[in-house]
Amino acid sequence: MTSPHPTLLEQIGRRMKGARLERGLTRAELAERLDVHPNTIRNWEEARRSTIAASAQQIAEALEVDERWLVSGDAEAAQAGVEDTTTDIIVALTERLRDVQRDVADLREGQAVLRERVAVLESQARARP
Repeated sequence: MTSPHPTLLEQIGRRMKGARLERGLTRAELAERLDVHPNTIRNWEEARRSTIAASAQQIAEALEVDERWLVSGDAEAAQAGVEDTTTDIIVALTERLRDVQRDVADLREGQAVLRERVAVLESQARARP
């Protein structure tokens, strides 16, 4: 089942695939330009590998698209010629990762609270005659 809210890697993979198809390139042809195996291209397009972020600049160059657009989908910045360095992109991705990690920690805390509540309710249910 596909999530209604694609992950960042899924979004990058979709943009990458779209740009590849618009240029009439096969996965094998793009893989040759990037000196990677065609399965790597498939894995990136299908968000199976996180190494795509580290390779964003090379991928953007091979597809002749703006790196910022590839990573963020920000078409206005790409059209204006705004250039982000790979470092800027990595910093942004790292910040987003930290946000996700905080969300996961919050969910785990909530899960622990719910487990405690369930244990109390089960105990109370067993105590009833």
